[in-house]
Amino acid sequence: MRIDRWAVVLVLGTSLGIATAAADVLSGGLPPNEAARAASVILNAGSTWAAVAVAAGWLVGHPPQGAFAGAAALLAAVVGYYAFGVLLGDRTEVGFAGVAGVLRLWALAAVVAGPVLGLVGAAIRSGGRIGLVASLVVPAGVVVEMIGLRRLDGRTFAVDPVLATTQGAMVAGAVVAGCAFLLRPGVPSTTA
Repeated sequence: MRIDRWAVVLVLGTSLGIATAAADVLSGGLPPNEAARAASVILNAGSTWAAVAVAAGWLVGHPPQGAFAGAAALLAAVVGYYAFGVLLGDRTEVGFAGVAGVLRLWALAAVVAGPVLGLVGAAIRSGGRIGLVASLVVPAGVVVEMIGLRRLDGRTFAVDPVLATTQGAMVAGAVVAGCAFLLRPGVPSTTA
């Protein structure tokens, strides 16, 4: 396994964590920065973090290493998020001791979920039906999270148009990505 792919995995994860923490800080000002709020919604989505772990597994490409890559990307994201928050962001008052408990919690979540998501990413490379199903995991996760868990509906547009528009854009992007995966050359036919 080439070391440069592992460097990309770590940079990808760390960048996600730092960008998420920075968007959180920028979105909380008065008056609120609407673009930062939208970025914060996207970057704080569990499906976005899952997508990074899947991308890490895909990048590394082999199932055993893909599992480690998924965990490494999420751990790097967690560390980047809290390091930014403590050093430059909204957690400077509490320091590392103040975030130790929540950092451990999210690190544990990264170690549990990361390998599974990394394996999904590695499975995408396998092609066939398994690769197709693996390709649809993140788009399906976005739709379930935004509509099912975060309750995107007509009321959301009335109460918080920025949130609703961002969630709607995420769902639309997930549907387009899912269709692109289904329509790409080499996808096995279901009518065989």
